[in-house]
Amino acid sequence: MKQNGFTLIEVLISMMIVATAVVALSFAARSSALNLQKARNMTTANTLLQQKATEFEYKYQKEFPTEKTQESGDFGKEYPNFAWRVQVQPLEFPDLTPILTANEADGASDMMITVIRQMTDYFSKAVFEMKVVVIWKHKRKDIEYDITTYLVNYETDLAFGG
Repeated sequence: MKQNGFTLIEVLISMMIVATAVVALSFAARSSALNLQKARNMTTANTLLQQKATEFEYKYQKEFPTEKTQESGDFGKEYPNFAWRVQVQPLEFPDLTPILTANEADGASDMMITVIRQMTDYFSKAVFEMKVVVIWKHKRKDIEYDITTYLVNYETDLAFGG
């Protein structure tokens, strides 16, 4: 007896294999689409972060900060899921005089301590730390990308007094 076709079992097994392949491909496509969207948002956040950092570096080249400041905002309708925050503060330079006095048998000279204090004072006036943060509002949580850089006022006077 000759068969012209497939048995019911063969058809069911074939359909099960095809269904499993379709489900696996749909999961892979969904995962790929989500990863693509995440990569786009990360690229956008990085670009906005660089843009905002450059904007504030340019701003502070013209008018150097004199005290701790903080600003924040959003990127408007073009980027509704992104916001930014910028914090500028004087560089906290450590007092090095205890290290100098501990390392020398006779202690650091008064002149050396005076020079170190003047340099510390100079750095605290001439160097500011700027932290730029871009916040990406993703689902129910905020994801922050940040960069920290230093602003230097080369026109600050270095006072050597007695």
